[in-house]
Amino acid sequence: MIYIYWSTLSFLFIYSRIHASEGSRFWFPNTLVYAEMKNEPFEIFAKSQMKKHCAILLKMFNVDSIDKFRSVILNDDAINNFRLGMMPSIRSIHIKQLIGLDKLATT
Repeated sequence: MIYIYWSTLSFLFIYSRIHASEGSRFWFPNTLVYAEMKNEPFEIFAKSQMKKHCAILLKMFNVDSIDKFRSVILNDDAINNFRLGMMPSIRSIHIKQLIGLDKLATT
């Protein structure tokens, strides 16, 4: 049940980053750090390895193509450099791993 909660939070976080305006502040679900304990992509993203499921996912994110989705994820500083707290020793979140970015729409 808690894994569904984390999956929903990751979806909302990524959606908010895709549709953020330049220089806007962002919200981050701090409890998402615990999701990495499972060490596999969230189910909604894991199923999106199949192109037909990925097409549905892209509609949910209101994104035109998988390339645009990947570009946003790879180029968004808030996603790629996010750390909990101000100290470098605090753990970062690996969103690309939690959504299985390299495997989306590959089968």
